[in-house]
Amino acid sequence: MLKDLCQNLAFAKEKLASLNQYILEIENDIIAMLPPKLEGSQMVPVKGWKVTTTHKLTRKLDFEAYQALDLPDSMQFVNLKPTIDLFKLRSIERLDPALVAKCVTTKPAKTAVKIEEVDDESC
Repeated sequence: MLKDLCQNLAFAKEKLASLNQYILEIENDIIAMLPPKLEGSQMVPVKGWKVTTTHKLTRKLDFEAYQALDLPDSMQFVNLKPTIDLFKLRSIERLDPALVAKCVTTKPAKTAVKIEEVDDESC
């Protein structure tokens, strides 16, 4: 039963990868037919459809160079977002779980399933 489910999952993931590739190819064909845009959204009406493309740019900050600018508050354009250091969090949880519980909410995330095909002799 579990072996059958593994085979089904592998087959479905293979099909999904193929479909994702097909979707990307169609999206690229659509993008090639529309006027180029660097950033932002554009809507193009097509009979029976509304096509919206969203164009994005990625940006990477050199934080040291930004700090060296020494901008006044009115000109600063970077927000600092606190993140959890998981290694330190776990250390504090072992020492004082109630302390962590006061400021961190924990909930289960989606459980991942990974399968790998192996020859039967190695099991």
